Amino acid sequence: MLRDALGKAKGTDGPKLRDALETLALDGVSGPIRNTPEEHSGLQPEALGVLVVRDGDWHLAG
Repeated sequence: MLRDALGKAKGTDGPKLRDALETLALDGVSGPIRNTPEEHSGLQPEALGVLVVRDGDWHLAG
């Protein structure tokens, strides 16, 4: 994301870089990451969950 933001901001100016990061999206290993001006962690609710292993496979707990 940082590489993409640097390209979008055309440099390392702090406010421009922040603004660029706030518009980027990425499908990460834990789920979708979507940054906004209000949400800087980027994690979406569907990326968070508790998993358990049953019979050698991952399953959502519950």
